[in-house]
Amino acid sequence: MSNKKSAIVDNDQRLAALEVDQSICVTAPAGSGKTELLIQRFLKLLANVEQPEHILAVTFTRKAAAEMRERIVKALHLGAQPNAPEEAHKKLTWELARATLATDKAKHWQLLQNPTRLRLQTIDSLCQSIAGDQPVLSQLGSRLSPVDNAAALYEQAVNEFLTELEDNSSTSEVISRVLLHLDNNVLRLKNLLMTMLPLRDQWLGHAAQYREDEDTRDALETTLRQWIEQELQELFNALTPVASELAICADIAAQQLQQTPSDKAMIVIGKLLGITQLPEALHDYHEQWLGLLQLLCTKEGSLRKRLDKHQGFPAKSSTKDKQLSAEYDARKQRTMSLIRQIAEIPEAVASLKLVTSLPIRGYEQRHWDILEPLTQCLVRACAHLRLVFGRAGECDYNEITSSALRALSADDLDSLSDTSFKWDQSLQHILVDEFQDTSVSQFKLIKALTSEWQQSNLNNPESPRTLFIVGDGMQSIYGFRAAKVGLFLTAREQGVGDLPLRSVELIQNFRSTPAVVEWNNRHFSKAFPQATDISRGAVPYYPSIGLATADNTDPPADFSKPLVIACVEESSRQCESEQVVFAISRMQENNPQAEVAILVRYRSHLREILPALDDAKIAWQGVDIDPLKIREVVIDCFSLTRAFIN
Repeated sequence: MSNKKSAIVDNDQRLAALEVDQSICVTAPAGSGKTELLIQRFLKLLANVEQPEHILAVTFTRKAAAEMRERIVKALHLGAQPNAPEEAHKKLTWELARATLATDKAKHWQLLQNPTRLRLQTIDSLCQSIAGDQPVLSQLGSRLSPVDNAAALYEQAVNEFLTELEDNSSTSEVISRVLLHLDNNVLRLKNLLMTMLPLRDQWLGHAAQYREDEDTRDALETTLRQWIEQELQELFNALTPVASELAICADIAAQQLQQTPSDKAMIVIGKLLGITQLPEALHDYHEQWLGLLQLLCTKEGSLRKRLDKHQGFPAKSSTKDKQLSAEYDARKQRTMSLIRQIAEIPEAVASLKLVTSLPIRGYEQRHWDILEPLTQCLVRACAHLRLVFGRAGECDYNEITSSALRALSADDLDSLSDTSFKWDQSLQHILVDEFQDTSVSQFKLIKALTSEWQQSNLNNPESPRTLFIVGDGMQSIYGFRAAKVGLFLTAREQGVGDLPLRSVELIQNFRSTPAVVEWNNRHFSKAFPQATDISRGAVPYYPSIGLATADNTDPPADFSKPLVIACVEESSRQCESEQVVFAISRMQENNPQAEVAILVRYRSHLREILPALDDAKIAWQGVDIDPLKIREVVIDCFSLTRAFIN
C-alpha cells in the first residue's frame, strides 16, 4: 500500500480478528492482506503470553513458514523505530510490535537475537514432531522421511500384496473374488488399489470395521439414499423453470414407446406414462427419475443432441401417414427445443451430469457380494504399505499425520495420552494459514490438539486458549493431496470439535485495481456454484472491493473488453516471443519501475520467450522455470566431471 488516502471498508472486521481472547475463522480472499493480519495477531499474542513457544503458527509450505518468520522479525525491527509509519496498517503493526518488544524486554526473551523461539512450522513438520515424541505409540518406529511422490512405494506395496494370490490362504480367496468382479483384470485391480492407498485416512477406519450384517447394511443404504435424494432435490430445483413442459414431453415419449413395447427403452422411459409434473426428489420415485435421465441424457451424462425411436420419437419415414408423420416431427422438435432450453441452465446441466453417475436404484446384491472381500483387500494392502515404509525408511505425508494422531490418542477416551498432555500444556494459541487446504487427517489433528480448550476456557476465562484459522474456499488447490474445502466451511459454521469459532469475512482487495476487481466480480460469480454445499465442497464466489484512492488512475473502461496487444499463430512461438519483448519494452519506456507478469499455460511455452528476454537485456525472475541442469554450460561441467572421475 502506498501513502494514498484510502478507506478500508472491512476495517472493523480486521480489528475483530485481533481480539486475542476469541477463537476466530477468517475468510480472506486473494489480495485481502491475510498474511499481514496473521502477523498482527501473532504480535498481539506475543505481548500476552508467558513464553513465545506457547504460540504455534502452522503453514502448508516451508517457504510460507520462512516468509512469515522473516516478516515477523521485520515487524519487530519496525517496532524498534521511534517514529510510527504514516500508513494505517503499518502503524498498527508498529504499535503491536512495540508492545511485543516491551514484553520481550520485561521477560528477557531476546527475540531479535534468537528468532528461532518463534514457533512457525509446516503442518507436516508438526506431525513429525508429535509422532517423534512417542515412536512406539505412534507406530512410526524409527523416524521415516516423507516424500512428495510416494507412487513407487504404493506400487511396491500393491505388488507384494498381489503375490498372495499364489498362496493357498484366505487372502488368496479374497483376491480371487475381487478379480472375478473385475473380469480377472489384475492390472485394473492394481491401479485401483494404488489410487486408494493415498486416500486411506478417509476409508481405512471404515474398511477395518466393516461387518457383513444387517445394521451395517441399513446404515450404508441410509447414507446412499440421503445422498441420492439430496442430489435429486438439486436437480428438481434446477429443472423447475421447465418442469411443466418437461412433464408433457416425457408423457409424449412414453405414449409413443407404447407402440414399440419390445424396445428396451420402454422399460425405463415407459415409467413416465401419464406424468403431469416432476417426480418428488425421493428415492421411492427413482424409476421415474431414471426415465427422465434416459430421455434427456446420454450414458455419459451429456444432454442429447438428437432424438430417435429409442427415446420415443420415430423418424418421419417410419409411417406413410403424412398427418401422423408431421405430428411425430412436431413432438420431436418440441422436445429438442426443451433440451436446448435446459442446456442454457448451467445448474441443470451440472446436476444432470452428476445424477446420471449415481446408482439411483441403490445398492444391488452384486454390490454387497463384493463389498466384504474388497474391504479385506484394502486393509491387507495397507498392511503391506506399512512394511514397505519401514524397509524403505520413507513414507507419504498421510502416514506422518496418521502417526501423529495415534500418538495423541489414548486408550481411555476420558483421559489424555502422555503426548497429548505434553502438547496441551505447551500450547496456548494456534494459528493456521490456508485452512481451506487441510485434509481429513490434518483437520482431525487440529481437533485433537484443541480438544480440551473449550473446557479450559470455561474453567479459566482469564487465560483463554484460542484457535485462529485463515482460509478462502475459492482458492483451494491441494485436492491432489486429499484436501477437503468442505472442512473449512464446516469449521466456519460449526467450529472445530467443541471449540466454537467466530466468523470474520474480509472483502477489501489491496492487490488489484478497482477495474480488475470489478471485472473478476462480474465474470467469476458465474463460474462458481450459486450456493454453499459442505458435502460437495461447493463454494460460491464472494465479491471483493478494490481499494479506491484519491489519485486512482483506473480508466472508466468497459471491463468486459480486455486489451489485446497482439495475436499470433500458435505454431509461431518465435513470433510470439518477439511480440512479448516488444510489449514489455514499450511498457518499460513509459514506466521503467513497472513490474510485468508473463502468464503461460505450460512451462514449455516459455522455451522461446526466455532467450528472447535475455537477448533484449530484460531482467526476469521465476521459480522452477529455467533449471540450471538444462543449461549448456552446466551440462558441459557435468560431462567434464564424469570424464575426470572415470
